[in-house]
Amino acid sequence: MNFNEFIPTFKTGHINNDFKHRFTIFTPVYNRENTIHRVFDSLNKQTFNDFEVIMINDGSTDNSHQKITELLETANFKVNYINNSFNQHKMACYFQAIEMAQGELLIILDSDDECVENALEVFDKTYK
Repeated sequence: MNFNEFIPTFKTGHINNDFKHRFTIFTPVYNRENTIHRVFDSLNKQTFNDFEVIMINDGSTDNSHQKITELLETANFKVNYINNSFNQHKMACYFQAIEMAQGELLIILDSDDECVENALEVFDKTYK
């Protein structure tokens, strides 16, 4: 893999406006069955709703997959869920998520994170 391909560059004359969401929230998961609910609970309460979630379970050996599938039923937001059959490590998951992302801005929430109810609203207003 040539990591030079991933170095950000500014290209003049072309602005990508093909985004479907303001934010893509990426959550990598590895053995977090006891904490993953924090992400879901806090995102369900967000006052700003123009976001998608990409969640990648990276070959967890606990019951993370089962817990995530239960939580998916309670989500009031769009979730793209990938359950990797073996552990590829966090950086590989980042590359998977970046390829899938349809948001203008990327936010990383780890599998034990949570945020306040207006976090995305504040991010949006600050960015504007």
